[in-house]
Amino acid sequence: AALLAKQDAEQQRIRAEAGEASAERNAALAEEKRIEAEKNEQLAKVREREAIVAKAAADRLRYLALGKAMGLKSTQLRTEQKELKGLLAQHAYLFNSKYEGDPYDNDIYDGLYYAIKELDDPLVKSLEGHEKGIRTLTSSPNGNLVFSADTEGKILKWSLQGERRVADTLASSRRQNHVVRSLAVTSDNSRLIAGGEFNRGSGASYVEILQTSGKNEPKQLDGFEGSVWNLIITPDDQGFYTLDKGGKSIKYSNFNEVNEVATSNIRLNDIALSNDGNYIIAAGNNGKIYLFDTQRNFAQSEIYNNGAKVLNIATSQDNQVAIGDETGLIKVFKLFGNQGVTRLVGHSSPIEAIEFSRDGRFIATASRDKTVRLWNRKRLNAQPITLKDHPDWVFSIAFTPNGQQILAGTKETVVRAWPTNIEVMTDKICSKIDRNMTEDEWQAFVGDDVPYEKTCQDK
Repeated sequence: AALLAKQDAEQQRIRAEAGEASAERNAALAEEKRIEAEKNEQLAKVREREAIVAKAAADRLRYLALGKAMGLKSTQLRTEQKELKGLLAQHAYLFNSKYEGDPYDNDIYDGLYYAIKELDDPLVKSLEGHEKGIRTLTSSPNGNLVFSADTEGKILKWSLQGERRVADTLASSRRQNHVVRSLAVTSDNSRLIAGGEFNRGSGASYVEILQTSGKNEPKQLDGFEGSVWNLIITPDDQGFYTLDKGGKSIKYSNFNEVNEVATSNIRLNDIALSNDGNYIIAAGNNGKIYLFDTQRNFAQSEIYNNGAKVLNIATSQDNQVAIGDETGLIKVFKLFGNQGVTRLVGHSSPIEAIEFSRDGRFIATASRDKTVRLWNRKRLNAQPITLKDHPDWVFSIAFTPNGQQILAGTKETVVRAWPTNIEVMTDKICSKIDRNMTEDEWQAFVGDDVPYEKTCQDK
């Protein structure tokens, strides 16, 4: 009996151990399934997040493309549809802004520009007052004055009255023997320097100093030879530099006397001044860029070889240099430093003018391809805004003192004007329109699968 009891106990122990082992296996299996379930849950969450991100990215691309298409559509609407044109352009901007598109997208800009032009906004009004083509423009470093001159010697001063510019005549077109090629104004806006030639082909040049108040006759300065162009006033307002003698002489004047400070065996097509006034940077007809050190008796050195003929040069407040050549190529580089050269490709004909905006946002370039282009300095490799609402070559460009417009002088008798601040353009539209798109307009021009939104929230 004792033996049977012992055997029975042993069998129970074995069964218990087997049950315990089975329970442990079941527990381990359950743990494996729990871990697998957690992994699957985590994977599902990751895939859900990925799906959300992918959808957001797809939505972003879709709405950005939709915004560009709407901007383009708005430019194709007729004059009698100017309210719809404005609403479509404005909502194109809203989509582009919400989905973080290029803030200076060309299609978005075009839509807004032609919309506010159709709504007769002063921001895009051409300046009328000349009888001949506008040869040169300049704006005051301070204040709000703009100056223009045409091919028959007429010089106008444009002041801002409210939102519109009004012209005063500083020199009349009765001086038909004057061809004005360059203008420059002192930083206190008291004196305007004009230079050019008397008669086409005569070889006789002139430089004159005009009081911007218009109260006195122009003061003639002697001592220049051949055509005079590109007058540059020094940062201290004590004088100016200019090119003459067929681009082979750089002269300096203190507004009373004229002296030659540097000569070149190579024709210089353009000159610019460093921000501190210590260096003259010159564009050579041979494609080379030269530096003249004003603090070392105008010692000359070569700083860059472009290869192709350089026609124009400009410098920024932070001493960036931009050059434009005969092929239409723009190059930008730092005056001092080891940074590389950035190539701006877009123009298809020789460059006529280059300007940096004083606020540091843009480089403006004009070409014989009949376009002006605005390059965003923060994204120079991005496509520029192309301004083409004019029928002819652009001779000269200038930013307004506040940087809100780029002005262009062409063979036309008006100064063309384009806004540079897209946010300012968008503020104009809803203030001039007292409605939103109808449901039918939204479905036709935006899409029946895009939820309807108000364009002007207070309408």
